Amino acid sequence: FCRMIIGNKSDLDHDRIVTFEQGKQIADKYNLKYFECSAKTGLGIEAMFKYAAQTAVKRKREYDKQRAMEMANGRSDSMSSSISTVKTNPCCILL
Repeated sequence: FCRMIIGNKSDLDHDRIVTFEQGKQIADKYNLKYFECSAKTGLGIEAMFKYAAQTAVKRKREYDKQRAMEMANGRSDSMSSSISTVKTNPCCILL
């Protein structure tokens, strides 16, 4: 449910192949969120996971609300009807 592009090893600026601007441009092109992070220094890690968690909670609430509306309308026959209306997207895209 949470789609983003993550530039890893941002602490190795001298070995950089993709600039921040290039990564952001690709993310914008596909309407994705862009983060740069470093596991070594911890830079950007918290923001990336916070965004992923907030997005997951938001999408879960939307799903639950949709499911409750379907049940209220008498369409509680199976979860397949509501699952088919939820967009399925990859969790992560790695470059």
